[in-house]
Amino acid sequence: MNSIFTDLVRTKPLQQLVCGTLKLIFIFAFTVIICGCGEGYDVSLYPVTGSVNLDGQKTANVFVEFQPVGTDKQPRGANGYTDENGNFELVFLKSKGCPEGAFEAHFSIMGSDEESEPSSLSQVETVAVSAGGDNVFNFDLTSDDQ
Repeated sequence: MNSIFTDLVRTKPLQQLVCGTLKLIFIFAFTVIICGCGEGYDVSLYPVTGSVNLDGQKTANVFVEFQPVGTDKQPRGANGYTDENGNFELVFLKSKGCPEGAFEAHFSIMGSDEESEPSSLSQVETVAVSAGGDNVFNFDLTSDDQ
């Protein structure tokens, strides 16, 4: 009788450990399935490009951000930076392009070094991205201090 009791005592903690581990794995798997692994946006994207002139000059390191407006508002906008020629291409999450709709274009000038703060420009432009349009936007901006 002692032998049976000893075997039960030894296997009980192992069974509890296995059962507890399986419960944790099930909870983790269920959470991943419910939350999803992707970004959660199922939208069509359209190429959006353009240029930024600041005080008549093509300007590098301008952060261009399209923020959605209107009643059919997308969950988020798209953004990009100008290159050394002042040209930009928008990106939505990690994919090139922008959803269709009405947007406000906001601009910030990024500093030349990593420690400087971006300087936001007060100008805001309203634009519309469409499935059938060329979606090329050229902005002529002026510095806030002028």
